[in-house]
Formats: sequence, C-alpha cells, structure tokens
Amino acid sequence: MILFKIGKKVVLSDLYIEVLDLNGHFILIVVGFMITDEKWESDFLTECTKNNWQKKHMIKSFKWNVERGKIIGDLLLQRINLVGTTVLDVGCWVGLWLTEISKISLLSLGVDLNKKALKFGKRLKIGAEFLVGDTACLPVNSDSVDLVLCNYVIEHIPKQKWADLIKEIHRVLKSEATLYFSAPNLYWPIEQHYNLPFLHWLPRNLRNTYLRLTRRDDHCNWFTEIPCYKQIITMLENHFNVSNVTFDLFSTSYFKKRFSYLPSFIRTMSKSNLTSIFLPGWHFICRKIN
Repeated sequence: MILFKIGKKVVLSDLYIEVLDLNGHFILIVVGFMITDEKWESDFLTECTKNNWQKKHMIKSFKWNVERGKIIGDLLLQRINLVGTTVLDVGCWVGLWLTEISKISLLSLGVDLNKKALKFGKRLKIGAEFLVGDTACLPVNSDSVDLVLCNYVIEHIPKQKWADLIKEIHRVLKSEATLYFSAPNLYWPIEQHYNLPFLHWLPRNLRNTYLRLTRRDDHCNWFTEIPCYKQIITMLENHFNVSNVTFDLFSTSYFKKRFSYLPSFIRTMSKSNLTSIFLPGWHFICRKIN
C-alpha cells in the first residue's frame, strides 16, 4: 500500500503515482486506483447484483472502468488543462472515472439516477460531489462546466430522450468547453453489457428470454437501445465540433491487449468511418459551438 498526499488530501492506493507537467505546474496524480475496501465491494455486490455471473462481471467492470478512465484521462490531458476546472460525469454510476480527475479539477460532479450507485460512490471518498439527476434535466447550472464525461450512457436512455441528453450537456458547458462522448457500436455483434452475441439486435421480449436462458438477468435492465454511428454523429454535430478519437484509443497498448482477438488488420488500419464499423465502440472529443 502507498500513502501519499495531494494538496490537503491523503490518498491510499494499491497502484502507483505519476508526476505531470502541465504548463509548468508539476502535479502529483493517481494513475492507478483499485477498490481496496473489501467491505465496500462485498456490500455493493450484495445490493446491486442478482447472481454469480453478475458478481463476476461487475468485478471485471470495476477494473475495466478504472483502466479505461486512466487512458481517457491521458488523452484529455493532452488536449486541455484540467487544473482548477469543473468536471461533470453524466451517468457516473459509482464515479470510478472521477477517481483520476478529482485529483486535478477544482470541482468534480457525478450525476446519475441510480441512488444505490451514488451511495457507494460517496463511500469511495474520492473528493467528488454526487447528485441524483435525469440526463434530460441535469441539476447543474448553465455555462458552468469545463469538461463533461459521457461514457457509454446513451444506450441506457430511451430513444426519445437522446436529443435531450445532448442539449443538456451543451447547456451546462462553458463557451468552447469540451465533451468526451462514447457509445457502443450498434453493428458490433457482441452486446457489451451482458457479453452475449446478437442480444442488442433482438426485439425486447426475445432479449428477456435470451437473458433468462443464459442466467444473466430476468429482464434486459442494463441497456435500452443502441444508436447507430450516423445518429450519434448527427446529434453531436448539431451542437459541437466533433473529433473521432476511436482509433487514437484503440492504438494504445491497453486497448490492443484487451481486444487482441480482433484481426490485426482491423486494429492497425487507418482511421476511417468505414473501417470503424469493425470496432466495439465509438469515442469522440467535442468542442462546444456557441
């Protein structure tokens, strides 16, 4: 275990730390984070999962979210200075992504409708503020946020509220502020929440049957519908200047390792919308248009 200080905060971590030089300001941040509180993990799995498969899946999800959050954080730090900023994680779940950014930002906010998840997020004591709120009406002032994170959230929202999500994010961001937005790829054959082939291509009643037969769940609760690339890019470009950074992320060593089963020509070919249909998800960095 490593015990160290950041400003007035004391942080306990199983992993390691890194010094970043941001415009001449050297900042100590956590670049690895593990949930070391066994009671936290046990309580979460007891309250928020239904069966052994969900427990195992959730444990893997903890690790995956933290590691992916670190990579996204690095990508964002290359583009914007987060020192003294206000960061909002929309659909934050337990706030694992904020474990990194809350060490740099002045204020880190997490919004989610899942009260159980927010309760456990507060127990992590990462220095973030957690708010119960709907993505169609975020409990945040207009023009008050420097960076919004929206990571694999849109597929959990009813289709009729997709446009409201984007409009609300645009409303709370400051002028020319940044949005990181990601979503699963509709055409990827493996549904990524339940890890089942073709699940998201089925009608809802057949999804539920499929989940019961595979003992994953009683009902399809972990996602609603997945938008296609054209729907996503159209919604984003109505309000933002959009950069597709999917291939930037999939070229990192961690993503290459995680998706090592993909044919090498898919993982190495040049960035294009056509070839992106072979990747599991989309990742965008967007700049607000006033």
